[in-house]
Amino acid sequence: MAILTAGRIDLGAPLSTYTIEADANRVVVDRDPISLSRNVIKFDQRSDSADYGGHPRSEVRLPAWSPQAEVWLYWQTLLRSEDFRPDDRPHTLIFQVHQTPDGADAAEGEPPLSFLVRGKQLTIKGVYDATATSTSGTPTTMTFGRLPIPFNEWVSFVVRAKFGWTASGLAQIWMNGKQVVNYTGPLAYNNALGCYAKMGVYCSGGVTSRLASRVAYGTGFTVGDSSSSYSEVTGGLSASGWRSAILMP
Repeated sequence: MAILTAGRIDLGAPLSTYTIEADANRVVVDRDPISLSRNVIKFDQRSDSADYGGHPRSEVRLPAWSPQAEVWLYWQTLLRSEDFRPDDRPHTLIFQVHQTPDGADAAEGEPPLSFLVRGKQLTIKGVYDATATSTSGTPTTMTFGRLPIPFNEWVSFVVRAKFGWTASGLAQIWMNGKQVVNYTGPLAYNNALGCYAKMGVYCSGGVTSRLASRVAYGTGFTVGDSSSSYSEVTGGLSASGWRSAILMP
């Protein structure tokens, strides 16, 4: 078993572990607003945020893995009612694994795996495209589940995924120790370059004018390779078995 990235800020990892995609002082190390006993990452996306990759965002990203990599990821996220208020924009991404386009691909396209929040609903989506050159019409989009996401408390996520565009791909996802996604099949683009993970706040339509700021908190990632395990990336926690994700309207 092997840990690829020990990137949890609450366990002492430096913020320099990540590439920051945000305006100055919009991604910072701050005290956990719940426990006040540990450091975490504070993400602040504002209506005047500059564009990074074509859209305003407040995120951190890891280096890309090898193509068709299988990885384990663990992190915790906090959304608070007072500073992550719902609005009428499309979903806000709090986590994504993105492709690295190559050749004549049409920009970056949708992320192969993403967690999106609208109101207090979490939507987990997957995307794949087996064609060598992706265009706007070639990827296939899947919704793995829609389920409530708790606010005002830390929520833990574990993802085991293999990012391949063939039937050997997979996605197994746990939220607060309960498995909510169990998928086998393609989950990536047909690219020579690998995927990379991001967390933070990203709203493709920007933040509405009546919502000046949207704030989320995260611990940063622990990432293990294909030989890792749930127990290893979480530091010894155990998980319950598979249950179908609650599909909400």
